[in-house]
Amino acid sequence: MHLRRMTFLNEMLLPIFLTEMASVYSSETDILIFGGGGNLIEGLYSEGHDFIQNNIGKFHKVIIMPSTIRGYSDLFINNIDKFVVFCRENITFDYIKSLNYEPNKNVFITDDMAFYLDLNKYLSLKPSIKNRPTASERTPNL
Repeated sequence: MHLRRMTFLNEMLLPIFLTEMASVYSSETDILIFGGGGNLIEGLYSEGHDFIQNNIGKFHKVIIMPSTIRGYSDLFINNIDKFVVFCRENITFDYIKSLNYEPNKNVFITDDMAFYLDLNKYLSLKPSIKNRPTASERTPNL
């Protein structure tokens, strides 16, 4: 059942969403903000690359939030005029610079976005989690 649902979403709803998206956004003015993380690693993940590749023409600029990036050099080289890349570690920063990106112009190094969260705010949202029994406490002794 789960596989069917995912197939339906990918084959039916995603193309509709992307078609509608094309008519809503302007390649002259609009900016795509790509969430970042570790999903731009060639040979390991393709979804992020594919999404950017398939939609880059619909946007004026693409901002890639703090990411780990390996490979996909063609994507980055061919779109150097459109991309602003935030790297979350030095290896990615050095790699993107090696593709002719310029520090403080179209490539930056910064912390992962998770470090900008106010942890106390999120911990206070679910105080009941602290009082839940652990898995070993819920499992009867066998």
